[in-house]
Amino acid sequence: MSEPEPEMKATRQPGELNETQQRRLLVTCQYIDKLLSDIEHALHSATSQSPFPRYVMDITPTQAASLEDHIPSFALNCCAHWHGNTWSQTSRRFR
Repeated sequence: MSEPEPEMKATRQPGELNETQQRRLLVTCQYIDKLLSDIEHALHSATSQSPFPRYVMDITPTQAASLEDHIPSFALNCCAHWHGNTWSQTSRRFR
């Protein structure tokens, strides 16, 4: 019988997230992305000329334009923070 290989224990640098923390952060970022996408969909659906609208526009056009302007930049910032960290490379395992 061959001997079992010794378990390799990953060592983390100070401030580095462990696997569970990385997974939680990834899931949170994905959830935020979904919510932002839902908001964009609601904004576009509310302006639809459908006889059965799913959403009612209860904000001013200026507020809607401001939201539409800020959503992409927020999503890009979140993505940049995610991809800017060395631990983001390990996130590919969780997709």
